Amino acid sequence: MKKSYHFAVWLRRAPITAFGRKANASIAVEFALISPILIAMIGALIDFSFIYYTFNSAQQSGWQVARQVAIGQLQATNAASTVRNQLPAWVQSKAVIPPVVLSNGIYTVTVTIAISDATPIKFLKTVYGPSTLTTKASFISEGG
Repeated sequence: MKKSYHFAVWLRRAPITAFGRKANASIAVEFALISPILIAMIGALIDFSFIYYTFNSAQQSGWQVARQVAIGQLQATNAASTVRNQLPAWVQSKAVIPPVVLSNGIYTVTVTIAISDATPIKFLKTVYGPSTLTTKASFISEGG
């Protein structure tokens, strides 16, 4: 009786085990097909995060320097170097920061960075093309 019982259990488990091996093989193939897409998506997410961080840093530093120039805490001639020092290290030498513009009592600071330079890993550099990030900050002069 015991032999037939073990044989019956083996018969019930045999198809499941064979199916399990086939399922594992198909999972491996599916993972091999999907993993490059997942890696590319994670790389793009990291790349875009660096771009967003760089743009936010440029925006904040431009705003702070424009404010400091407008209230007289900083000379307009030192504005570009101050903005450049507040940017992330990978973009400091590549940012284009023209001199501060004073027009009708309003100081304007402009920061322009190529998107391909806004990220240190350049995972999707070919996708960005010649696009740029530009931010402007304007403040009315304290003196009028």
